[in-house]
Amino acid sequence: MIFGTDDKVKNGKTGMNAATQRIHHAAMRLFAETGGSTLAVSDLAREAGLSRGTIYNNLDDPNALFQSVCESVATEFRESIEAVTAHMADPAERISAAIRLCVRRVHDDVPWGKFIARYAMMEPVLGQFWAEMPAKEHGRRAWRQAGTDTAEIILRGIGLDRAEAREIANKELDPLPRLAVFDAA
Repeated sequence: MIFGTDDKVKNGKTGMNAATQRIHHAAMRLFAETGGSTLAVSDLAREAGLSRGTIYNNLDDPNALFQSVCESVATEFRESIEAVTAHMADPAERISAAIRLCVRRVHDDVPWGKFIARYAMMEPVLGQFWAEMPAKEHGRRAWRQAGTDTAEIILRGIGLDRAEAREIANKELDPLPRLAVFDAA
């Protein structure tokens, strides 16, 4: 990960100094809004409220900032969830808490939610938590059934009654078509 060169004032949890932390938060907001994986240093400096020189002094490689932000977001999320759920003995309770806390975080921290929504599916370090946690916590379950259950819960959460949500979530779906370009020759 990219950390600031000034080791005097480090945040104990992230290992980043205050300026580097500001840079990462500003970069996350800009990536969430604009997409892509690169930023102009001048835009980053403006968003962080820092000079361009401070940006350069606190990043080993500005071109690696996107990956560093992804790693920081993933680490912070994983550590936060683990801290909150550490006392929970029931794996189902831990999964429920992780889902609920993620949804709450998306609501409470809109730039974080946009960043997750934009990049979690394509950046392995961000999606890894959800790939590992359910299986680790509750064993292997048929993902088809888990997907149906999740769809039903979300439909109920947005106001559909139980019967209608269950009916819609259990409708058979044809698999997504495969593109020939991805088939092995």
